[in-house]
Amino acid sequence: MSTRRSSASQTTGISFLLPRDFVDNSTTIKLTLPKSSFWFMSLKDILKVIGVLLVPLMLGVVTLTLTIQNTKDAKENRAKDLDIAQRQREQTAYLAEEERQNKRLAEYLNAISSLMFSNQTLDPLLRAKTLSVLRQLDVQRKREVILFLYEAKLIRTDMNSGIPIISLQDINLDNIDFNDLRSPYTQLTSNFYYHTHMSLRGVSLRNASFQRRTIYGSDLAQTDCTHADFSSADLFEIDFSYAKLIECNFENARFDSANLQNANLSQSNITDEQLATALTYQGAILPNGTIAKNKNLLINDDCISGHSKNLSGTHWMIINGSQQADSRFCDGNSKMCINGICSFDDELDTTNEKSTYSVDIEVLFLLTAAYGDAWATNILHFHLATRGTQYALSKDRIEIFGRFLTRGDAWFTMGSVWTWGILGRVIDRGVHVWYTHLFSPDRLRALAMDVTNTSTAIALRDYADRLEHRHETPPLVGNRHFYTSDFQVHRRANWTIALKMHSVRTIATECLNGENLKGEHIGDGVLNLYTRDAQYGNGEEYENIFALLDWQAINGITVEADIPLLPCHSQFSMRKTTFVGGVSDGNYGAAMMDTATHNLTAKRTWHFYDDFIVALADDIQDNTSALLQTAVVSRLLPPASTAAGQLIVQWSNGTKMVLADGVYSFPPSEPRLLWFHADNTAWMVLDDYAALTIDCRNKSGNVNQLGPWNFEMQGRLLTATIVHGRGPTTEPLSYKYTIMPNVTVDAVPALWNRRTS
Repeated sequence: MSTRRSSASQTTGISFLLPRDFVDNSTTIKLTLPKSSFWFMSLKDILKVIGVLLVPLMLGVVTLTLTIQNTKDAKENRAKDLDIAQRQREQTAYLAEEERQNKRLAEYLNAISSLMFSNQTLDPLLRAKTLSVLRQLDVQRKREVILFLYEAKLIRTDMNSGIPIISLQDINLDNIDFNDLRSPYTQLTSNFYYHTHMSLRGVSLRNASFQRRTIYGSDLAQTDCTHADFSSADLFEIDFSYAKLIECNFENARFDSANLQNANLSQSNITDEQLATALTYQGAILPNGTIAKNKNLLINDDCISGHSKNLSGTHWMIINGSQQADSRFCDGNSKMCINGICSFDDELDTTNEKSTYSVDIEVLFLLTAAYGDAWATNILHFHLATRGTQYALSKDRIEIFGRFLTRGDAWFTMGSVWTWGILGRVIDRGVHVWYTHLFSPDRLRALAMDVTNTSTAIALRDYADRLEHRHETPPLVGNRHFYTSDFQVHRRANWTIALKMHSVRTIATECLNGENLKGEHIGDGVLNLYTRDAQYGNGEEYENIFALLDWQAINGITVEADIPLLPCHSQFSMRKTTFVGGVSDGNYGAAMMDTATHNLTAKRTWHFYDDFIVALADDIQDNTSALLQTAVVSRLLPPASTAAGQLIVQWSNGTKMVLADGVYSFPPSEPRLLWFHADNTAWMVLDDYAALTIDCRNKSGNVNQLGPWNFEMQGRLLTATIVHGRGPTTEPLSYKYTIMPNVTVDAVPALWNRRTS
């Protein structure tokens, strides 16, 4: 029994665990198992169970996802924080470096400024400090340093030695943009350097930019300008000798008198036309790698062989980069000549106290503004062309030439124009010829660099500045008499007057080639007054006046008004006298002239003071019935509608009025005309006369009456003459008149009372 129950129990247990096929079916056992509630669960219940299980599962998934995302965000934020921190460190470092750079720059500028006002020897200290700071500064601040040094005139070429106060030799200025290296004034008035004269000799300027800039008279010798940009630049009188100009951009650049000697121009785009304008490019490496032929600056220099100091010829031609003399103008008989016939040495002998520093052709004509202008221009050009060569002017010749310009030409210059009495036959060519000088102001400055005498160098620079209308330049003030030229100039700060005479020493003027046909009386005491910005202006009082003039009534002359002018035969066959000359103490002067023209003779003097000029004459005689007259003034006036253009007269009874344009004749009877005033100048006629005529009108005329040219001139002309009467004279006549420049009409009565008291 027990055994059976045991088997059954075992079977039951096995059948519960094994499939039914594995249970012995020989024995039938009925077994009832309890049923689980799972088998009776509905779909809804199952879904509820799944939903209960799914919520934590989803929460877990979401939590895991969020954890992963947060981890990723944390890494990104960390990276951003690190980047921000790095940028902050870089910004802090940048600001710190900027502060250090600014501090270095400020300390340098302060130190240099202090040194400039100290009594220490500047040169070595300035250079040492400059070299030190430029090694520490970035490109932008290097530019600021160069700008400061330039504006302080520390790196400009010195006018005496040509050497700047601070040498920038061997300094690295690579990548600097020099386009804006201008003073505030220049930035407002122009788009380029005005007159640079900057010394960058021996500086590294790789990749520097001078694009679209004009650079005058600067020293870039021995510089490394590899890859530099000079496109559209104006390069005037630049020294590029021995410079590295490899792969430089010269597109549309303009050259004038550049020195390219031994420069390396390989792979640059400089053109043949640009090279042709250079003073020299001997020994230069050309863009194609060839070396320019090394030849003399002076081709056919046999023109001056045997007398090395000779500078004959008015024509010097640039051919293939070299200076060439035109042998047609050579003359071995004169040391310095104009067309072979000038007396330069006689006028410039510094041992001769009568040196006048003027140009006289054949010691007869005073033609400073004609041949002399061309000659001075050529000498200035020759000086630049031969600098540093065996043909260079000697030091003593440079000194003499500097004095010639400052003690001669500068005195004949009214602002930027020549006084018209020394124009010669070109007077009929109009303003285009006489308006300005042929030589450029920059060539005067270049000459000043080679002059050892400080006062001469300063005078040359001042002369150049006045030619450019720079009103901050000191005026040329004083009195100078040119003995061998019969010429006196009296200059004051706001007016200038020039007196031209002639004698046995000189011819009044020339009338060669059918020009200047009416110039007979140009040397008969012509007294030209300049009052409109006389030191710096344009000579507007006589601008295009010559076709309007009555040539028997030009400023200051005493003539027989109704006798025809002499015909021109290369010169005028005029009577000459010996008693002609003047005296001067450098500030004031007087001149006198025994006048003899046709049948008229007179003894005349002029006296020059601070604020007036007195003209006197006595013993005026004539043995014919000619009309005798003296011209007091003949000049252009502003329009009558302007205050300066008003012509105002006053009589001895106190009546004062504005004259309308017209022709007037005033008798000597009472009430007598005391004075007349126009264009800020007063004229007082003090002696007896037959009549005083005033002609003020708008006029026009053609220059073909003076020579072969053909164009019209127009202007409002004032002419006043003292009519002495007709000859023959029974007793000597005289005149006395005073000119008061730059006075207001209200001041004239008091001046009249002072002059006549």
